[in-house]
Amino acid sequence: MSGQTRKARRKGNVLTLADIAAQAGVSTASVSRAMNAPDKVSDATRNRVLQTVAELKWVPSGAARALASRRTHTIGAITATLGNANVATELEALQRRLMDAGYVLLLACSGLDESNEIEQAKRLLERGVDALVLHHSSAHGKDVWALVEALQVPTIVTRASEAIDGYTTVGYDGYKAFKRLTQHLIDLGHRRFGLMMIASPQVERRGTLNPDPRVRGAHAGVIDTLREAGIAIASRHLTNTYFSIGKGRAGFRKIMSTEPRPTALVCMNDQLAVGGIFEAAAMGLRVPQDVSIVGFDNIELSALVTPPLTTMRTPDWEMGEVTAECVVDILSARGPSVYRRELSPEFVLRGSTGPPPSAPKEG
Repeated sequence: MSGQTRKARRKGNVLTLADIAAQAGVSTASVSRAMNAPDKVSDATRNRVLQTVAELKWVPSGAARALASRRTHTIGAITATLGNANVATELEALQRRLMDAGYVLLLACSGLDESNEIEQAKRLLERGVDALVLHHSSAHGKDVWALVEALQVPTIVTRASEAIDGYTTVGYDGYKAFKRLTQHLIDLGHRRFGLMMIASPQVERRGTLNPDPRVRGAHAGVIDTLREAGIAIASRHLTNTYFSIGKGRAGFRKIMSTEPRPTALVCMNDQLAVGGIFEAAAMGLRVPQDVSIVGFDNIELSALVTPPLTTMRTPDWEMGEVTAECVVDILSARGPSVYRRELSPEFVLRGSTGPPPSAPKEG
């Protein structure tokens, strides 16, 4: 090891940009360009710098780079929950694509608690994140929106069901998706429906049947499609709970314990729907001969239950990648600063839906 390197280690045991330059026999500007803008130096210079960096196990000072560029190359993200495999898939794609672009993702989970969420948002912003990703627009409290507006931090909203003035959004149209699911059941001949909605723990504790803000579009898609067909859902055939397989089992039993029973059940995610399939078996009901069930988001288990679940496949990995691309584009000033990227869920027909019990079979 050279004398310059030994001297640096004696002073503070920390290598600097100048130490790397001296060891590699190039200027400090060449080291900086080789690390941050490799297309601006020759291959030989870049290789010499990278070899020196590897030999000395040097990690550039993030604080120094942030001071020079006024960027920390960190992105903050706040999600309501990590209890959904599809959300985890989306966030993994977001993290990987951001990492490829040279950014680190700092993730916070609010648990749908607004006081917790605003504290996490403040902590992320205190750490100087270059941009903020809010996962699911209606899952965030008004204080968070006020904070990002006051600080003018670039903010991208993902899994958003519609455009939001002043913000770049990435998502899909929940209204259209649930119209598609509901119309499928109507086309099969169903007239008696049940609906299992999803809600935050706080909304569930209130015992209200009013839809949670996160699923208002989905709820409207179901209700409007039924109304157009002259069908209404009785309140006794509605549930509004947090989502889990256990909640799905309890909700199914509640809905199916009153006569006349629904012949079709719309569930706002697959965990509720899978719980419904399990509880149907426990109650001696056949799916789809006695009751058809649809879900939403296409979790892995939905293809493995008996019968496999008819559902909508959400573009989770694509959504994470597109969100990362939006972040990078906005921070690089490429294209408009506010726009909408809409993706399309895919209808997946499986064995959990069929004609109602009274409908004559074809053939």
